[in-house]
Amino acid sequence: MVVCPACALESLDEEFCDHCNREICSDTIGVASIPSCLTFESGIQLDCSGWNQQWPSDPYDWLEAAANGRRFRLHGINPKDWRDVADDVERRRDVRLGVLSQIQIAALDGGAFVAAEAMPGARRTSQESVPARDEEAWPVSLDLLVDHCAKLVAAMAELHEAGYVWLNFDPNAIQLGEAGSQITNLDLAVYQKGSCPPSLRISPAYSPPEVCNFIGENIGPATDVFHLAMFAYYWLAGLLPGGFPGRGLQAFDFAVPPLRIYRPGIYPHVTPAIERGLARDPEKRPATVGVFLAELREAVDLAKSRYERDGGRDCNDHRPRVLKWRMWLGGRKVTEKPVCSIFGVTRTGRAKTAQGVQNQDSFRIEMMNHWFSTTRHLVLVADGVSNARAGSGELASQIACQLLGDELKKKDLASRSKFESAVTEACLKASSAIVSRALSAQSPASDLKDSDVMSTTAIIAVVDTDGLWLANIGDSRVYLVSGTSVEQLTVDGDVRCSLLASRGAPEEIDGMGNYAKSLRYCLGAAKATADGGFVPDEERSTPAFGYWPLQLGDVVVLCTDGLVDEGVFLDPVDLQRVVAENIGDSSQMLAERLVNKADSLQREPSAKEPYGFGDNITCVVAKIAAEC
Repeated sequence: MVVCPACALESLDEEFCDHCNREICSDTIGVASIPSCLTFESGIQLDCSGWNQQWPSDPYDWLEAAANGRRFRLHGINPKDWRDVADDVERRRDVRLGVLSQIQIAALDGGAFVAAEAMPGARRTSQESVPARDEEAWPVSLDLLVDHCAKLVAAMAELHEAGYVWLNFDPNAIQLGEAGSQITNLDLAVYQKGSCPPSLRISPAYSPPEVCNFIGENIGPATDVFHLAMFAYYWLAGLLPGGFPGRGLQAFDFAVPPLRIYRPGIYPHVTPAIERGLARDPEKRPATVGVFLAELREAVDLAKSRYERDGGRDCNDHRPRVLKWRMWLGGRKVTEKPVCSIFGVTRTGRAKTAQGVQNQDSFRIEMMNHWFSTTRHLVLVADGVSNARAGSGELASQIACQLLGDELKKKDLASRSKFESAVTEACLKASSAIVSRALSAQSPASDLKDSDVMSTTAIIAVVDTDGLWLANIGDSRVYLVSGTSVEQLTVDGDVRCSLLASRGAPEEIDGMGNYAKSLRYCLGAAKATADGGFVPDEERSTPAFGYWPLQLGDVVVLCTDGLVDEGVFLDPVDLQRVVAENIGDSSQMLAERLVNKADSLQREPSAKEPYGFGDNITCVVAKIAAEC
């Protein structure tokens, strides 16, 4: 391990820094000093006194210089480095593109200096993201993102037309001028598609698998799609300018965490568009940056229109929308009336059934009639934790659904504040009841830990044709399926997501193994007291909240992890596919299809797998359809 002289951080790689990717052992062989003024091929003279007559240690760093009313970026390449890059720089000099500066070379004692002319009136663009934790800020933040991506796309598209790719992508390395845009970190080399250069200073925060793994034939316009999608992700996640903490994307195998971990309230539709651009396989990304930008713009428009159709209520009340007259039929008006149908299924699962294990999942659906015309439903889904020593998972989930339902069905939940207040209070009561019931069943053992007390996840939702009020605690999930798009609306309440949200390095969290998957938030969360007892942990028993407008054609799936668990049971894309292929089915038929599909992936106990492979499965489907 060595200390990088550029960023002062320790690096495992002794040649290129793990953090800033700069060369660590740079041999600056050459003359003892350099002049304070240089003359270039065109005869222009530039002041380089800022280097104090010493060769700069990094050729990619540059000085600003001016002559005859023109501005330049001045690079110094010592004799050793020049032997390695001379051919690249000379090829770069012959490239004539509006998005690239024209460069000049001045040789000196085996080394060289490169001057790149800046665009007249050029200015650096700003990548500052509008704080977007509140719903009011999202439309502005999304519009700014699309606008800035369009500027990056204009620069990238010109490179692609000429057969080049922006392999050393840096969103800060672009300037806007009177004549358009210009990339400022391609002064010393350009990179052709379909090949990987023998050496490249990549950005660990942006470079995709084909670049980090030197798969030259996969490098092309889709590589820059990944760069652009990663920039959009960081913008919305509030992770600019450096990206994820830690050693970069390759350190955690490009498994980019869900964007909603960093911005829980982000509008629907946007995240799936960005995720397509971040696919590991270049063939699964949009083919060009222009296509990606069009998909992102369409997603933003869909997201904004969803909330505009919601009447600008800003999640503060739950008034029904006014139905619009659709047509005249036989001398009378006919309206398109949206209807919300809900059905739930819970199943022990083949693997657990074969073991004679009880179903630890529970769900409850209550109709909530109010003075206005729409009918609302209270939906509860709970998944009891299976490793309890005091109590049991099935008992915890049953207590949660019973108590939460009894408490909330009699409450006025017609505003955001009322919903959050009532649900928070009910969750604390449920958590207290679960802890009390667990400890009343037996005297606490001397070695009993807080994690031994029975507990459960919980999804609490109020849903109607207008929208979805949502509270979640634990890792049961809610998905929105809208057309070809599917996305998770909840954030898992486990240790991993909590640490990521607090800006932990993804690779370090992944290194925690199964502990990272343990629940941080749940009902029945307990903490030890000084006298050796246990009391409910209020902080860990408090849910996260969200509100989502719904529209015709939406399908909402509320489920436990026995239904959807990436790489284990159904993936979200499987969920979307089943819904899309059976969109004409009732909510009951869809719920049963999804549960059957997940159950079919389980394996019953065998000699090789004594406990089999599977979990309990619960699925509640809410479908917003039209009724004439």
